[in-house]
Amino acid sequence: MEEAIVREFFDAWSLYDQVLNCNYMFHDELYQSVKSLLNQHYGDRPLKILDLGCGSARHLAPVLREQTIENYRGYDLSEVAIAKARENLAPVQGSIELRQGDLLAGLQETVENFDLIFSSFALHHLSLAEKNQFFTLAAEKLNSQGLLLLIDVMREETENRDQFFQHYSAWIESDWTAIAALAKESIYESIRNHDFPETVSTIKEMAKQAGFSTATEISRFRWHQAWSFEKNPDPVLCPHCLRTASNGLKCKGICVADNDY
Repeated sequence: MEEAIVREFFDAWSLYDQVLNCNYMFHDELYQSVKSLLNQHYGDRPLKILDLGCGSARHLAPVLREQTIENYRGYDLSEVAIAKARENLAPVQGSIELRQGDLLAGLQETVENFDLIFSSFALHHLSLAEKNQFFTLAAEKLNSQGLLLLIDVMREETENRDQFFQHYSAWIESDWTAIAALAKESIYESIRNHDFPETVSTIKEMAKQAGFSTATEISRFRWHQAWSFEKNPDPVLCPHCLRTASNGLKCKGICVADNDY
């Protein structure tokens, strides 16, 4: 990943803020699904969170204000983004750490484990080998019942990278009406040179090879998707005999109350 170039693009924060203000990449909907998932999975449990490519934390900070945070650690390449994240995260209760560095550095530097590893619209900047390393390290740094929560741009299964660029750029051209033509050209150049989105099937296979046993789609809006990955999901129990269920409804055919449900 060419860190200086990526950092320069996101330091032009006024353009990115304009994209966020218009909700062109469906941040509002995606983070609403993140909020629902965290409430369902963690409840009021104190959380240790590692946020990789945290940006300004503009959308995550309101979600975290409703959680019990023991420690939040965010990494980003951009000093401008980190400064904005510090402001946005100020109302969040708990220990807040912000460090300048890339996704892999955040995983490599830490010696402790986390309940939640989160990354939003950042993984697609890595090469395929780096993405594999990301999943491997994330699996190592998660607590046993922890989640890897990933928001990113993903190609359709039928798209190669060139086709993705053509389709995505055409959509920007037609739908991002509040963005000036010159600014769009800057976005196209960044996507063409520095974005390497994968298909869902590739993402799921990398996660599986890294040791994640489940991959769950949380939400999807065009190419923008949210997925959660678990190593050791809690078992679903038969409501009658409390044996592990095979399909979420019945046990494995040995429950005497099988005819009751």
